[in-house]
Amino acid sequence: MLNSYNNMDEVFEQIFGYKPSKRGKGFEMLTGAVLKIINNANDITHDVKKTGLFSSDIYQIDLLIDDNNESLFVEVKDYSERKSKTGRGDAQKLAGALNNLDVNKGLLVSATGFTNPTIKYSQSTKINPKAKEINLCLLRPTNDKDTENLIFEFVVDATFQIMDHSKSKTNILLNMESLNKAIEELKKEGLVVDKHEARVCEFFDEKGMHLSYREKFDSSIYGIEKKQFPSISCSR
Repeated sequence: MLNSYNNMDEVFEQIFGYKPSKRGKGFEMLTGAVLKIINNANDITHDVKKTGLFSSDIYQIDLLIDDNNESLFVEVKDYSERKSKTGRGDAQKLAGALNNLDVNKGLLVSATGFTNPTIKYSQSTKINPKAKEINLCLLRPTNDKDTENLIFEFVVDATFQIMDHSKSKTNILLNMESLNKAIEELKKEGLVVDKHEARVCEFFDEKGMHLSYREKFDSSIYGIEKKQFPSISCSR
């Protein structure tokens, strides 16, 4: 979580290290970055001017997204300093602009949340065939309440036993006779021995350098059939 802040421009400054000169621009740029990440949008333009389709009105668009043959008018509102939610009037103003522009949908982004009338108005645009859809988005840093009962870290206390390869030696058992002989020797040392199958595909030298693949071995010389090698495991 971020330190205390008065508005979303200060949040932008804490994240990126500088504050834009124009009030509200930091929040707009932060919103653009978030939408770029979560929506994987290809084309996001900041501070766009568009002329109306049916009038000469000039509309200022905080963020314009053109992606997948669909355009999105993003309006950003930060009422953090006056501690008020984004109201229905902001949604209606966005709807009016949408009706006069060649844009498919609208997105109203707030740093403080939305009033109930705003939420209901947004819902109505989704069922009104004559309206362009307006969605709502809350964008702010998390607080203590948001993270209640969430787990952020696991601590695992584990003990591992690892073979010291510098002091060990491994012999490949090429037939059952040598396998049985090795089992008897290990039992004399008081070890519990069990048989298992292990597939060998590649051979290395003592330095770990590749020597050969199993397929290149001449089975007529070494007596190795094309199947799993017998192997053993043991424990005290």
